[in-house]
Amino acid sequence: MLRIQLDDRAVFLERWQALLVGLLDRASVAQHPARAAMLEQVVRWEARASETSVGYRLVRVFHKTLERRVFEALTLPVRAAHPNLQLQVPSQLEEAVWQLANARPAHLLDPRFVDWREFLLDVLDESLRTVASECSDPTLASCTWGARTPPVSNIR
Repeated sequence: MLRIQLDDRAVFLERWQALLVGLLDRASVAQHPARAAMLEQVVRWEARASETSVGYRLVRVFHKTLERRVFEALTLPVRAAHPNLQLQVPSQLEEAVWQLANARPAHLLDPRFVDWREFLLDVLDESLRTVASECSDPTLASCTWGARTPPVSNIR
């Protein structure tokens, strides 16, 4: 049981890290120092939710932001017709968002964007703004997972 509790591997987020690295290509980081800093940290991630990992935090924030933004785009007509309706991002959205992020069907794209790449880069930039609001380091080097979620204790 202790091994399970101490397992900090980020197997679940590995595919999201690869997607993020692919999105942070030369064209997307040119003239964008924050994106370049993100790329540096995401490439070096340890695939662990360790307290010293900046990459884990960035991938996780991107993943959660993308889930929320896809849900908002898909429910836009319902929310417009029923402005008082309170919708929550369902916990079972993972696979659907993954399929959309890879297949990128034009008919399911948020109508404010020209293509999925533009949408995904906007999600990426929102993720950076979220981390920046919690951590004032422009290099992101001190924006670790532990700084966001301090360890409860060190049981060993």
